[in-house]
Amino acid sequence: MWNIRGTTLFLCLSFLPTLCVQASPPTEIIYCKGADGETTYTDRPCPGGKQHQIDPQPAVSLPPLRADELQKLQALSSAAAARRQAQRRRQQQQRQHHTRQQAQQAACRELEDKLRALAAQRRAGYKLSESRALQQRERALKQARKQTC
Repeated sequence: MWNIRGTTLFLCLSFLPTLCVQASPPTEIIYCKGADGETTYTDRPCPGGKQHQIDPQPAVSLPPLRADELQKLQALSSAAAARRQAQRRRQQQQRQHHTRQQAQQAACRELEDKLRALAAQRRAGYKLSESRALQQRERALKQARKQTC
């Protein structure tokens, strides 16, 4: 529900564009009634059209801002700029964090794939001379997985 302050603010903001309009010379608006009775509005004469001239309201000039109002406006502008900059910084940090997470997940998947391939190779069989190298490789992969994942 509207309160008095909200209504007052709404009305002030509604009339603000009207106050800022520059005065312009009178504009001639012509309206024409067609044979079917339809009314059209134009800025050009038409056969049988009635001409009406509209005089716009003169522009209202506002007084210049006082020093304290100008300072407050500049402070608000600076605060808004600082908030925008902080938001951009947070968004950039979030993107970087997301990129690091994706890279870490990809590295973990790669290590898991290598460990699966190594296990498959051990199940398929290997020579006794390869045993020690496979064990060392498996330990190294598990240690890397522990540090990365």
